[in-house]
Amino acid sequence: MSISDRVAGVRQAIANYFEGLNDRERTLMGLMGLVAVGVFVVLPMYLVLDAASEGASSNAGIRAVLSELQSRGEELRWDEPALCEACAAAVTMSAVRGWDIEDEEG
Repeated sequence: MSISDRVAGVRQAIANYFEGLNDRERTLMGLMGLVAVGVFVVLPMYLVLDAASEGASSNAGIRAVLSELQSRGEELRWDEPALCEACAAAVTMSAVRGWDIEDEEG
């Protein structure tokens, strides 16, 4: 039995299976095929493009920092980034608690 005979037998078995399905089952099988194509073709493409765009944005940030360092020449200074409101509140409350503990101890 050759490979082409085996492939023909499998194709015939699949065709017989689909002939036995009603319209609703055929529609559901078609939708399931579309979802499978989406998962196996579209999703990996999206993930690759998303990773590439994230890399491009981080590269732009690195280029900006490097050009700023280069434009300063010999002077090297670190500017702390501004905190978001939630982080600033957390740091403030932590400092206040620390001062309260020092006042109680001392």
